[in-house]
Amino acid sequence: MSDRITITADELGPVGDELGRGGQGIVYELPSRPHHLLKVYLDDAVDRDGLEALVRWRLRLSSRDRRVIDAMTAWPLAVVPDLSTGLAFVMRRAPTEFFHDRPGGSRPHDLQWAYCTSVAYSGRQPATRRQAVTIVHRLAMVLDVLHRNDVVYGDLSATNVLWSARHGRPRIFLIDCDAAWATIGPRGCGGGQTPNFADPWPSDGTPAAERRRDLYKLGLVFLRLYYRSQLPVTAETPTIDLAADPPITRSVHGLLQGALSPDGDRPTAADWMPRLAALDRRLRAAGVT
Repeated sequence: MSDRITITADELGPVGDELGRGGQGIVYELPSRPHHLLKVYLDDAVDRDGLEALVRWRLRLSSRDRRVIDAMTAWPLAVVPDLSTGLAFVMRRAPTEFFHDRPGGSRPHDLQWAYCTSVAYSGRQPATRRQAVTIVHRLAMVLDVLHRNDVVYGDLSATNVLWSARHGRPRIFLIDCDAAWATIGPRGCGGGQTPNFADPWPSDGTPAAERRRDLYKLGLVFLRLYYRSQLPVTAETPTIDLAADPPITRSVHGLLQGALSPDGDRPTAADWMPRLAALDRRLRAAGVT
C-alpha cells in the first residue's frame, strides 16, 4: 500500500468474494491485491475521521514500531470513502499459517486453540507452556507500541488474536484493529467487550482508563494461556488459585496480580516483556516445553 490516507474505489480495483461478516461490517477479498482485504461497514455508525486517524497514526510511527504493527496486525492501511455500498478500509490479510482446515472450510487459529484443553478432541493440542509465554510476550510487544504512541486496542479477546507455531516459535496476528482508538482524536468505532474477557471494573472512557483495560486483558491472556484457565474472573472473584506446576517466577506472579487488581497502576506492556523473557529462560533450563 502507498503512504496515503485514502484511495478511491477505482484505484482499489474489483471487490471479490465475501469472507465473513459480523458486528459492523463485511469483509471481502481483493483479487488484484491478494495480500489485502476490504472491510465495508454496514451502517454509518463509524466516524470517518477516527478511522483515518488510525491510518495516519501508522504512517507516523518510527520504522521499528511500524514493522511490529505491519507484521503482527491487520491495521487499517487506507480508507475507501466512495464505495457505493458505504465507507470501507483496506487492511493486511492474515497469512495462511494463522488458519487451519476443519470440516466446512478453513478457520482462524485463534487463542481459544491455545488454552482450551478440549481442542484435543480435534486432534490438536493447546499451546505448550513456553509457547504460551512467547505468545504473551509478542502481544505485549504490540501493546507497547500502541500505548507508547497514544493508541488503545480495546476489545482484546481470544477471538481477536490469531496464533501459529507452524514455523517454530509462535507468532501472533491481531485482527479487528479498526476498533482501536488513536486517543489524540475521535474514535472510529465504539469499543466492545467480549464475555469472559471483559474488565470487570468500569472504565470512564478516558485514554488512561482504556489503557488500563488493555493491561488487565494482557494479564488475563497470560492466566488463560499459561494455566489453561477458562475460569471466569469477576469483580466478586476473591482470589485466583494458581497451580504450583507449571512454575512461575516471583516477578511474573507480581505482574499477574497487578494486572488483575482493581486498584493501583497496572503493569505496563513494557514491564511484562523482560520478565516473560526471564521466565522463558527458566522454563528452558528446567526442561519445560
